[in-house]
Amino acid sequence: MTSSAFSFMLLPVALFLRLLGSSVVDSPVKAVNWSEKKWHHESEILSRAAVHTLTLTNPIQYAVFNSTLDVLLTPRVPGTRGHENVRKFIVETMKSLDWEVEEDTFIATTPHGEILFTNIVSTLNPNACEQLVLACHYDSKYFSEGTFYGATDSAVPCTMMIHLARILDKQLKQQKKKFPIALNIDTRDKSGEHVLILLDLLGAADPQFHSYFDDTYGLYIQLVNVERRLNAMKRLELSPPLFTTNYFYNKNSFSFVEDDHLPFLKRGVPILHLIPNPFPYTWHLLSDDKQHLHHPTINNLNKILTVFVAQYLQLNIVGT
Repeated sequence: MTSSAFSFMLLPVALFLRLLGSSVVDSPVKAVNWSEKKWHHESEILSRAAVHTLTLTNPIQYAVFNSTLDVLLTPRVPGTRGHENVRKFIVETMKSLDWEVEEDTFIATTPHGEILFTNIVSTLNPNACEQLVLACHYDSKYFSEGTFYGATDSAVPCTMMIHLARILDKQLKQQKKKFPIALNIDTRDKSGEHVLILLDLLGAADPQFHSYFDDTYGLYIQLVNVERRLNAMKRLELSPPLFTTNYFYNKNSFSFVEDDHLPFLKRGVPILHLIPNPFPYTWHLLSDDKQHLHHPTINNLNKILTVFVAQYLQLNIVGT
């Protein structure tokens, strides 16, 4: 088992992701020399009891999830008070969980003038040998004709990431204590991010996911298998007349979805792109709001992602 870090990246807007990609990938940090030491990563399948523990229905956790979502469900256009309030909330929340938080602030020229942007990078163990990075954008699109809340785009993905940090808080910190020291060099190679998982457009009913990249197809299949296992264990919420969910299709897609991952992809970072295809019917419409979310699907995706991350990081989950 190797030491793995768990990082969140929250991007203000896809147009300016390139700057985050440059600053994160190229910035001097303490890490291993990846050209000489390539870590081989294997996920560890959780026991049935451990899976049962992670997928228990907890009304308090559900209430906390929804209260977090309510904070994010506000117009979050960069340069506005709403965007600034959400930024502060995310930073304060991650710091309260004892994550290290970096803010990459810059000014960019937009059709609406020069605007201040801030990327947020939260890391639990910056000195670890591997980086599992979950990413989404936390801004919302500007609409002159009305108020756009961007529920699936991407208030729900952001909330899911924060929820994941809370659910696995104890186990993540236990693992961090096992690996307090990592090898040091002067600069970080692109392989420092073992994989970047981009979450986008989540929260509508019955999403259909596909694998878009050959180098992460094996990782994607783990999501397929986790969903199948949770269905077999009857741990997912179903809407009649369905007997199982079928979110993760077991196949590669020949299509390509342009999104916030492109600067990382160009630098050789492996990408796992969790975006439904086709997009939700509320995509870039004012109806992308709380009333059009499907909470059973959100709950199911939370369970699938939690088990997936726990297995990837080989966390010690005590079964019940």
